[in-house]
Amino acid sequence: MNKTVTLPKLMPIKSLLAPKHWPSWVLVGYMWLVSRLPFSWGMALCRGSKPLLKRVLRKRAVIAEQNIRACFPELEDAEVATMLDQHFVGLAAMVGEMIYSWWGNKALFERIGSIHGLKHIEAAKAAGHGVILITIHTTCMEIGAHILSTQFPLHAVYRPYRNPVLDRLSRKARLKSNGHIFAKQELRKVVKALNSKATLWYTTDLDVKTRQGLFVPFLGVPASALDAPIRLAKKTGAVLIPMVPIREPGNHYRVEILPPLENFPSGSILDDLRQINAVNEKMVLMAPAQYWWIHRRFKSRPPGEPAFYSD
Repeated sequence: MNKTVTLPKLMPIKSLLAPKHWPSWVLVGYMWLVSRLPFSWGMALCRGSKPLLKRVLRKRAVIAEQNIRACFPELEDAEVATMLDQHFVGLAAMVGEMIYSWWGNKALFERIGSIHGLKHIEAAKAAGHGVILITIHTTCMEIGAHILSTQFPLHAVYRPYRNPVLDRLSRKARLKSNGHIFAKQELRKVVKALNSKATLWYTTDLDVKTRQGLFVPFLGVPASALDAPIRLAKKTGAVLIPMVPIREPGNHYRVEILPPLENFPSGSILDDLRQINAVNEKMVLMAPAQYWWIHRRFKSRPPGEPAFYSD
């Protein structure tokens, strides 16, 4: 399969050598040096940056605490503090995982990762269907994608980095599996890929402003919901299969592939969205501290409800 990039063209290297990009290249140079270290050493170095990261992301730490308290009202203050601390350990580890994702190779990904439930994808493909892997944002999402891509080309809908240097590196790394990356507006090309039995990585847990203004519960809190996976399933007959990467002790990662959604699409958008959010909740609860709590998941509110965040 050709590596066809459907996003806007990458900036030429010559343009990225301008002085305004030098700080980014210094950062990239440091990241490359870390990638030359043994995996366990590089990960230990990055995890050690947790205190600094917590200071830099002070405002995000407040958002994360708000989200955790809302989704787990039964937790005591000490338990919330523990989960928040574990979350920032994961965020620090994420930096190292990104580095090794960008400069790693298949042998590394196979050594540090294991995949469970691959039979669900294989069964869908054998039946002639494309696959939409619905997933959530976790702190080990980047390396999880690379572990999974050792088995087959993995397509994705991609939001470019604002930093053009990092965007160039990220895109090239994500094309290692011979998959395609699509801009979110390129629905027709996504449909064409799914009709060709492609496997598409699709996150379904971010706050979005939908035309329909749809809200369904997420861990007990009304949350905006994205109906794009439902529309894609209707157009292509693709099977929706939940998948989540999980960081385990000892610098190991487990990609869990769950059984496909049943009776989907059902004909009721709200019922389908509830089913998606229910499985999203299940995946969060498999490793709660690893979820992307720093995101303003509840920024959009149902009509008449007050703002969830103070800023």
